Amino acid sequence: MAVEGRSPGVVIICSYPPPYAGMAIYAERLSAYLLERGFDCKVIDVGRDKTRGKAEHVLRPFGGRVLKYFSAMWLLLRCRADVLHINCSSYGNFWASMLVGAFGKIIGRKVLLTVHGGSFPKRVSGFGLIRRVCARIGLSFPDAVICVNDQIEAAVRSLGVPQQRIKLIPAFCLHYLSDTVAREQIPNTVVAFCESHDRVLVSGISLESAYGWRTLIDATDVLRATLPNIGLVIMGSGVDADKCAEMIAARGLSGNVLMAGDLPHPLALTICKEFADIMVRPTLVDGDSSFVREGIALGKPTVASDTDFRPEGVILFKKGDAQDLAEKVEYALEHKEEIEAQLKEIEHPDYFAETLEVYERLLQQKPVRRRGSPVDA
Repeated sequence: MAVEGRSPGVVIICSYPPPYAGMAIYAERLSAYLLERGFDCKVIDVGRDKTRGKAEHVLRPFGGRVLKYFSAMWLLLRCRADVLHINCSSYGNFWASMLVGAFGKIIGRKVLLTVHGGSFPKRVSGFGLIRRVCARIGLSFPDAVICVNDQIEAAVRSLGVPQQRIKLIPAFCLHYLSDTVAREQIPNTVVAFCESHDRVLVSGISLESAYGWRTLIDATDVLRATLPNIGLVIMGSGVDADKCAEMIAARGLSGNVLMAGDLPHPLALTICKEFADIMVRPTLVDGDSSFVREGIALGKPTVASDTDFRPEGVILFKKGDAQDLAEKVEYALEHKEEIEAQLKEIEHPDYFAETLEVYERLLQQKPVRRRGSPVDA
């Protein structure tokens, strides 16, 4: 794919690790995928973490919750961008994303919006007339909209986006499952913990209420009655980290639960490959969890809450129900070999290649108008 005899330029607006959470990992992996294929790619990191110098192709706008999006527009003016790929999840950054998308169209970029947030359909269903009209106007600016599951797709359609502008593409790429580290690079505390427990559960979540960490701790407490030497590794960070640690201590689970903190994605994948008997996703809402898809692709029995969407092969439990989660984990452990054999039969398309096809279609619609000068970053 080329634009006027040069490599196409793509600017991704998204959070970028650290912290190592779903959308940030998506931006890290997608940008690497594009750079490997000769794209001129930049990521404008609008995440909460204000660390600069994360990677050569990552730009950090200044400002807080709102101002950073205006700063991102300034950075966009200076980037060599043919396609502006905006990613949104929460209710708040949906509106900011609409503003950036409108700006992208004004300066002549092709605009692609990806909607990740699992809570998006419920939010849309509660829109009044004014918000619905504003959302319809905002969604008229993107040239295409990628939805990561069919419930989000239905919500986007309900806001007036025609089907021909919508593409259903999960936010996952099998290509990067091999991006791991040597076993020797796993922290000694994690290795010692996993090797000292008969069965090991691994969960990758943000420590915030919507991610179901309380349900996870409660379920571990239930499981301890029949599996006293069960271990749970929690990978992730968040505003509730102290509350989580306090709950673990109060339940007397300090020997059964390890809070491993925020880990680079290759390291987290290695821990899952080497030690996880079961992978667990206890969230109350989800779009299309990369952690769940990674579990299925790794051939690990994966137990996840029954949110609006889960891919093939997942063992579902009632969200928020610790007893049901514990029962489903016990079932997965009892039928582990059978489940692993079934998971080997599931196919995993190259979803990033499908995203590149969307880029190509947008670039072929008409010549891209160039503005500004490239950033040397």
